[in-house]
Amino acid sequence: GYTDKPCEPSSLGMLQCHAVGRFLAARAFPIELILTSDAQRALATTALITAHLPIANDSILREPNLYQTSIPAMLELLLLHDAFHHIIMVGHN
Repeated sequence: GYTDKPCEPSSLGMLQCHAVGRFLAARAFPIELILTSDAQRALATTALITAHLPIANDSILREPNLYQTSIPAMLELLLLHDAFHHIIMVGHN
């Protein structure tokens, strides 16, 4: 397991999350799925980014295994969702 540390996003972090959300919203491809760690930091980041995206709540999946994971494990997780073409992964390691 892990110990989740409560963490409020910094002013710079909030600006960066909003910038990423606006950038993604301006693209011609829709985000179909968001896989986010269940760490509070990742959930806060996800909320700030998705404020700019037309994505349904049921398309945002909490994945506890994204916290402190390896790249091969992330790739395996993507393979489980191979029906989607545009996926965002949010995890703070």
